[in-house]
Order: sequence, then C-alpha cells, then structure tokens
Amino acid sequence: MKILLIEDNPVDQILFEKLITRAINTAEVDISNTGKDGLQKVQKNNYDCVFLDYMLPDLNGIEVLERLFNPETELPPFPIVMLTGQGNESIVARALEQGAQDYISKAFLSEDHLLITLKKALHTFKMKNENIEMQAKLHHSMKMEALDKLTGGIAHDFNNILTVILGNAGILSNLVTKNEIDTERCLKKITSINTAANKGADLVKHLMFFSHQR
Repeated sequence: MKILLIEDNPVDQILFEKLITRAINTAEVDISNTGKDGLQKVQKNNYDCVFLDYMLPDLNGIEVLERLFNPETELPPFPIVMLTGQGNESIVARALEQGAQDYISKAFLSEDHLLITLKKALHTFKMKNENIEMQAKLHHSMKMEALDKLTGGIAHDFNNILTVILGNAGILSNLVTKNEIDTERCLKKITSINTAANKGADLVKHLMFFSHQR
C-alpha cells in the first residue's frame, strides 16, 4: 500500500510513519513538506491514500483539496484524509465538501485509530466511485434507449414518405404504360410525390442538425 503524507512537522512525520507501518507492515510512505510538493507528487504517482495536514507553510489543506477536487466526480484522484491539530468543525466541514473522505485529529492519533480511519476512507472512496460508475451506465443506457426510439421514429417517417413516392410513381408508370394519361390526375400524383420528397428533405435537414449538435 502506497501512502502520501503531506505534513511539514518532522515530529508528526516520524510518528505517523511509525504508526502506519505498524498498522500495515506493507505500507510505503512518501512525505511532502509543502502543499505544492504534495500536489506534484499526486500528479506523478498513484497512491492508495493521502493524509493531508491542514497547516502547511505554503498552502493550507483546504487549498490543496480545492486543486485536487474534480467537480464532475466530486472526488479527488485518491482517497484523502485531513489531519487537523485543533479539530475545528468548520475546517472539517469544508474539507469534506472538497472531497476529503474523512478526518483525524492529531490529538487522538494512534495505531488503531489510524487503521480504522484509513479503512473507512478507502471504503467511502470506493463506494462513491462505484456510484458514479452506476450513474454513468444508467445515463448511457437512457441515452441509448432515447436513440433507439429516435431511430425507430425516423425509420417510420421515411417509410411513410417512400410509400407515398413509390405508390404515386407506380400509378404514373401504369398510366403511361397503358396510354391512359389523365393530365389532372397525373399532376395530382406529381404534387403528392413533390410534397413527400420535400418532407424527406426536411427530415434530412433535421438529422444533419441533430448530428452537428452531437
């Protein structure tokens, strides 16, 4: 398990690394002393979880979260746990709004508490991602259903147009073949063909407009 700790306090760094490696003996901990360095590491590496201190020398934890927050998924790229020294409720609320999965107060930092918080953060992040994927699949399914209905409607309209054109063309052909040309009747059939053809042209225009919008 690969973990990133964004924390500038050397004492807290040592304590955290000691606790997390005791809780998870396979844990690998990367450490950033600043928010900017942490952001660079996040862009270059894949982490199972990020522990983010609120008080940093350059950016505070909320500012780091804001830069990692994806408004489309309402999540950062990895599970993030906010570390707070004072446990300020407004800071915690803001962190959760910006995609943090959980928070932990440094005053209550222990091996058990750290492990529980980590597991909870991983589970919460996974559930949110699965929910996003389900919503995407549902949206795609609804889109395909609407497209099927549209395609069916277009095919029906085209079929009606072709029926009019072919039917009237057939009647005209028979009249010419039998030499039974009735000018008035022929003109009516030609008018029907033109009307159907114009409807077909309008339908094509709508299709082209729809395709352009997509």
